[in-house]
Amino acid sequence: MIAAAFQYLREHACDGVRVADVLRAVPVARRTLEKASRRLLGRSLLEEIRRLRLERAKELLATTGMSISEVAAASGFTSQKQLAELFRKELDTCPTAYRRRARNPVR
Repeated sequence: MIAAAFQYLREHACDGVRVADVLRAVPVARRTLEKASRRLLGRSLLEEIRRLRLERAKELLATTGMSISEVAAASGFTSQKQLAELFRKELDTCPTAYRRRARNPVR
C-alpha cells in the first residue's frame, strides 16, 4: 500500500493532487502514510508533493520556452505566485533567474 501511494504521488503530483487525493486512491490511514513518508523520505507527504512539483518546474524552465505561468500550471501549482514563493523559499531565487542560470551555466 505504501509503495502504491508513493507511485501515485510520482504520477500525479503535477496534476494538482493533494494528500486527500492520495488517500482516496490508496486505502491506507493518513497517519500510517505520513509516518512511512517521514521514515522513508525524511519529509511529509505535502513536502514530497511540493518537491516533485518543484523538480518538474525546474525541468520545464531549463528545457522549454514555456512562460512562467504555463510552467506553474504544468507543474501542478495553482498560480505563478505560488511557484515563485516556493522557488524563493527552497532555492533562494526566482523562476526567471533559475531559467537564465540553467540555460547559461557559468563555466
